[in-house]
Amino acid sequence: MTPVRRSWLPWGLLAVALVVVVLVGGLRSGGPSSNAERVDALAKQVRCPACRSQSVFDSDTPSSRAIKEEVARRVEVGQTDAEILGYVESRFGSEILLSPTADGINALVWGLPVAVLVLGAGGLVLAFRRWQANEATIVTDADRRLVAAALRAEDDDVGEGAGR
Repeated sequence: MTPVRRSWLPWGLLAVALVVVVLVGGLRSGGPSSNAERVDALAKQVRCPACRSQSVFDSDTPSSRAIKEEVARRVEVGQTDAEILGYVESRFGSEILLSPTADGINALVWGLPVAVLVLGAGGLVLAFRRWQANEATIVTDADRRLVAAALRAEDDDVGEGAGR
């Protein structure tokens, strides 16, 4: 195994471990266990129609209380979270949700920065590999003479400075 491959092995293992952790964390079901917790979780996703940048969960306005009561009623009936959020969105418009859905132009807004980051990292990896693959510069006798002359000139300057 070449030294270059050995140096990439720990990084490759780290990348695989990171992907596994992200997948396990994303697939794990950590949803609310009771109806009250579920109502609170849904209320945290809905914007208060009368407030600025506040969720229905955090607001005490009459409109927020009415939305929270409607969400609780729909949870008790057995509707899914998607159905409840869909109802609220159809009633108040897409701006009512604090987290926009990932479809249409929103998907582009959410996905474009990730794609740029991945492509940028890939470009850097390719550039570093290309720079590393270049042959070492061959030093000629003319180069050696130039360096020796520069060193002599430097020694002469140092010697003159000490005599002053």
